[in-house]
Amino acid sequence: MANLRFIKSLNEKYDKKSKFRDLDFGRIDESFSSFSGEQYRRTFSESINNLGFDYKKYFIDSESADIYLLFIDICSFSTRFSHLNNKQLSVLLDTYYDIVIPTIYKHGGEIDKIIGDGIIAVFGAPFIPEHNLATKVNDCAKELIEKTKDTQLYSKVAINSGDIMYYHNKSIHYEEFTIIGKPITELHRLESISTDKKINFFTGSDYDRFLSHRIASNPYSGIASWLVSGSLAITPPLKGVTRFQHRKTMEKR
Repeated sequence: MANLRFIKSLNEKYDKKSKFRDLDFGRIDESFSSFSGEQYRRTFSESINNLGFDYKKYFIDSESADIYLLFIDICSFSTRFSHLNNKQLSVLLDTYYDIVIPTIYKHGGEIDKIIGDGIIAVFGAPFIPEHNLATKVNDCAKELIEKTKDTQLYSKVAINSGDIMYYHNKSIHYEEFTIIGKPITELHRLESISTDKKINFFTGSDYDRFLSHRIASNPYSGIASWLVSGSLAITPPLKGVTRFQHRKTMEKR
């Protein structure tokens, strides 16, 4: 996860109702300046505990969480906007964030990382209940593509899922939780080969099965207007991800 202060600030800026907004960093800052490292860690853990059992379960006790991850970035960002100066780039990115972040929040996601034009979002525990995650991430991805596809901010989305852990380095004064697990590694690899203006996902993945079932059970639903365009072989196959030899994309038609 991103730095907790950063998450709190984003939740406040975009008016997302969340328990992060209740985090008391004033008390944590006081412990940082006045107490020993052990006292600081205890104060930090107590603050997480105050968020509720689920946050303690995943953030303090490091239990595995079954989540969906969504990665959106602007297509060919470095190439298309290399002519802009820093001020112009700042305005462009602010506009982009104001589209993407509220959309992610609308569907229950939380921001994991912002890396320039790249934004990684988490759908699942402890932020939202673990049921219907595929529906939530699917609706979010479609809306993101729709909102950007006819603008200069047209983007691509990569989706992956699986078990991860939220790692917290307790040996130092550190307020960041890092996602550890194969799903995040695979997500970065998928993003690197993703197709513009499309939702990209692995053949045989949970999201692929969700789409196949949903289209088969209700071919006239809104999702049917998104064409799943076959299996596209990756050459070479993804290194170290032997069960993923193909990807699929989904685009608006």
